[in-house]
Order: sequence, then structure tokens, then C-alpha cells
Amino acid sequence: MCNPNRTRANSVASDHSIALTFADVDELLAAAVADAVIIATPHVSHYLLARASLGSGMHVLVEKPMTLTADAAFSLVAIAEQRNLQDRDDELEEPNNDNIPFSG
Repeated sequence: MCNPNRTRANSVASDHSIALTFADVDELLAAAVADAVIIATPHVSHYLLARASLGSGMHVLVEKPMTLTADAAFSLVAIAEQRNLQDRDDELEEPNNDNIPFSG
């Protein structure tokens, strides 16, 4: 959970049994504790956050719209392909939760 408001990050993390919180995206990416991120932020920040996450080797799911321009979206897709990562917009396909393995 990453939120610049540390109190809010801790509250949401507590409500959803999330162990780690970060107040800064660079701190999250440097920690290298996840394989993927979900970007649910104001639209204007989607491109920069997705680019930084892909650059750190993380798979990315971006809430719609993926970016503000088609060129920016194509750029993210190209970065993901170069790094063999997944970069998805949440509208690209319906999830099939029947085939997702859970461990715990």
C-alpha cells in the first residue's frame, strides 16, 4: 500500500491485512517487495507511475484510462514488451477468477 498520506496508508493496510506501507513511490519501488502494482491514482499520474514501475521490473495494472494520450499508452506497452512484463488497463479483458491459484 502506497499513499503519500502515511496515516491513510496505514489505515487502509490495516483494514485489508496488508503488511507493508509506503508514503513514497520511490520507496516502494526501491524495496522490491512486490512483483506487480495496481495504479489507482488520478489519471494525470498514471503514465509516470506505470513507467517507473515497469522500469523497476514490476508488472502493472493501471485503472482506466491507462494514460491521457495514445502515444503514452503505446510507450508503456513498448516498455513492458521490452522487459517481458505485463502492462494492462483494467478494461482490456474480463478476469477469469476460476483459474487464479491462491495460496495461504
